[in-house]
Amino acid sequence: MNFESFLYNLDALGLSDIILPFLFVFVITYGVLSNLILFKKAKAVDAIIALIFGAYATLYAPFAGFLREFIATSVIVMILIIMCIIVIGSYLMFSHGKKPNSHLKSGVQKNAKTVCWILLIAVILFFRDALRNNNITYLDPVLDLIPGIITIFVIYIFIKWLVSSPSDNYKKFIKDIDKEGREQFYKMKYGLADMSTYGTTPTDLPDMQRKVTVRKLNNGELSDKLTPESVTKVLDYFGVENEARGDFKRKE
Repeated sequence: MNFESFLYNLDALGLSDIILPFLFVFVITYGVLSNLILFKKAKAVDAIIALIFGAYATLYAPFAGFLREFIATSVIVMILIIMCIIVIGSYLMFSHGKKPNSHLKSGVQKNAKTVCWILLIAVILFFRDALRNNNITYLDPVLDLIPGIITIFVIYIFIKWLVSSPSDNYKKFIKDIDKEGREQFYKMKYGLADMSTYGTTPTDLPDMQRKVTVRKLNNGELSDKLTPESVTKVLDYFGVENEARGDFKRKE
C-alpha cells in the first residue's frame, strides 16, 4: 500500500470530514481559552469547552467542506507569498550585500531592483498558469485582474523613465547617501564599521554623511551619473566644504 492509498483509506474512515475538522476547532479553541484569565486555574474547563466546540463543528456538515476549501486556498496563497519573499530577500541580499566578486554579480547588484520586479512578475504569472492548468477556478476573479495590473504597472514605469531627466537623479543620491551614512554611523558606534574607506573617524551623523558624499565624489559615482549642477546640489545638501570638492567639474 502506497502513501496515497493510505491517505484515501483514512479519508474513507472520516479523516477530512470528522477527525481533522474536530482537531482544528479543538486546538484553536483550547489555545485561545488557555490564554484567557476566565478559566486560568481550571484547564479541564478549557478542554471541555473546546471539546464541545469541536463536536458541534464536526456535526455541522457544511463546515468540513468550508474548512477544506479555506485551508487549500490559504496554502496556495501562502506559497505565492513565500515565493515573493524569496525574490525580495534575494534582492535585498544583492543590493545591500558586500562588494561583488564577479562581473555577473556586479551587474545583478547594479540592476537588482529591475531583476526583482521581473522575477516577481514571472512568479505571479507562473502561479496564475499553474492554477489554471490544474482547474483551480475559485481564484479566477483575482487572477483575471493580474494581466491588467501588470500592464498598467509597466506603462507607469515606462512613462516615469521617459519623462525623467538626469538632473532629477540627485534626489536619489541624497537619499542613498543619507541611508548609507546612517547605517555606517550606527555600525561605527558598535564597532562594526570599517572607517578606513572614509578617512578619519566621524564626530557625528552629519560628519559621517559628508564623508560618504566625499568618497562617492572621489570615486566618480556622482560626476559620472549627474550633471555638475546636480553634483553641486548634493554637496550643498550635505554641507561638503569647498576644499573637499576638488575639481569634479573637469569630469564632465
